[in-house]
Amino acid sequence: LLKGAALSSDPVVFIEHKALYGEEGEIGDSDDIIPPGRAIVRGSGSDLLVISYSHAFQTAWKALSEYRNRITFLDLATIHPLDEDAIAGAYRRIGKALIVQDTPLPGSVGESVLRVISGLGMKVDARLVSALDMPVPVSKELESSVFPDREAVLKAAFSLGL
Repeated sequence: LLKGAALSSDPVVFIEHKALYGEEGEIGDSDDIIPPGRAIVRGSGSDLLVISYSHAFQTAWKALSEYRNRITFLDLATIHPLDEDAIAGAYRRIGKALIVQDTPLPGSVGESVLRVISGLGMKVDARLVSALDMPVPVSKELESSVFPDREAVLKAAFSLGL
């Protein structure tokens, strides 16, 4: 994604979540370039669509690890421009979505995703799991209570019939 941002002729602001600094995983080939505005699809399950980005994507990915064969995960990767075509196409195929974000609901990316889904003219069967609408505490112990956790993700996924 950083390579795609560097190659873009448009101005790009690259922001990363501090909780991701300790994460390990595959980074792809040196030729892999993800252009800004393109979501990354992981999996091809048909029971549930999980839409997320940044640290919240990792939270959802880990929480739903034993159900990955039944889920399509859509990592938004960039939040502006939003890959509305990927969101619409995946939702049309699956028909229910779980949106997970580490930000409060008002004015959020999750609301933008719901706008895309509701504009499809289909029944909206979606849940949005987001951070509490409050300042993030300084204490490490209290900080984690503000953001969605494994239990919140699983509860929302099960409420959608997973």
